[in-house]
Amino acid sequence: MYLTVSTGTTVVTGTQTALMGRVDKSIYGNLSVQNICVSQESLQDGSVAIKPIQECLNEVAPDKTTIFIAFTFIDGGDSAGLEHYLKARAPALAKHGGKVLLSATSERGRDWDFDGVEIIQFPRPDSVSELMQDSYYTENVSKAAAIFDKDFAMVSLLLR
Repeated sequence: MYLTVSTGTTVVTGTQTALMGRVDKSIYGNLSVQNICVSQESLQDGSVAIKPIQECLNEVAPDKTTIFIAFTFIDGGDSAGLEHYLKARAPALAKHGGKVLLSATSERGRDWDFDGVEIIQFPRPDSVSELMQDSYYTENVSKAAAIFDKDFAMVSLLLR
């Protein structure tokens, strides 16, 4: 599976596209891209191979709020730590109607400074802030989130 991001207005397309979206707004951090595409094939030189840990892109709901997160691990972070984090976060995510469409690791590259990505859908925009303020989330998930560096970015997507 591959992630392709583009900074221009040109939309990257392919025959094996699983999800395509345009960045609506930045929520946190600095991710200077305009379009995001997840596909089964490498669509251009800048495509990054991703290894899904959790994936259900066939359940995309275009009418929901879609969040794209790019993250980095601190030293020692890996896919096993990501799986533990996903399990710890699941109850709080479900409580706020969140659904993980993709959680994957990636290799850093020439134009890609992140160790992985997540695409999550919520029923409405304020569900994200409600999740972050949830007492279960802040008390139980923070330990599992210790695998992440502070360098991450979060944007909302408009799906195509």
